[in-house]
Amino acid sequence: MPRAAFVPIRLYVGLAFFLSALEIVFDKDGISSWVKLFGETAAKGVDSDRVFAFYKPVLSVFVQPNANVFAWAVLVCFGILGIALILGAFSRLAGAITLFLQINFMLARGESFLGPHSDGLMIGMELAIILAAAGRVWGIDAVLHRRRPQPVFY
Repeated sequence: MPRAAFVPIRLYVGLAFFLSALEIVFDKDGISSWVKLFGETAAKGVDSDRVFAFYKPVLSVFVQPNANVFAWAVLVCFGILGIALILGAFSRLAGAITLFLQINFMLARGESFLGPHSDGLMIGMELAIILAAAGRVWGIDAVLHRRRPQPVFY
């Protein structure tokens, strides 16, 4: 399959992440409501029966006590990763990080890969971006690849 077929997937995932960041930044209640919601969601996950037992320590030991830091990190990642995927810059690395985030969101909500939600679809698209090196078509990765053909992150 030609790499160009994966450009719409790269753009979709990039836009989804970038628009999520914009939605948080321009929310009428401000970024502080996002930070508060993030902490509340982590706390609910710790108490939820839906969240996988192996993931609850991650929420209770790492995320919940540092919810402000994680909320800001996620917001910044949404913006940077969205832009990187839209521009096709370091798309394999950006795809891997978005995949990591998506899996963590899925685990924090206690949902399975095949559930009736978009996580499984997003994970599939992120894997496609990584495997197809989708940034090498109509992206900055194409320029990087011509200059240095041994791919590392693009």
